[in-house]
Amino acid sequence: MINADPGFDHDFAVTAWRVNTPVLHGEGRASLVIQAPDEPGRATYVCSMHESMMKGTIEVIASRPADPAR
Repeated sequence: MINADPGFDHDFAVTAWRVNTPVLHGEGRASLVIQAPDEPGRATYVCSMHESMMKGTIEVIASRPADPAR
């Protein structure tokens, strides 16, 4: 995550998966490795300080079985 907003705090959080970056106060960077669930589904990600406008959805889809013809 890159916070390019001097003077604004931002983070990245997926509450359902219990993961988040530290809050970045002004400009800064943070990284996060996420282990997605095995089961298909959706989870919302947010900036905790601005949840009403800084949010999105991560969708986990089922993997397809290997094609035996390949």
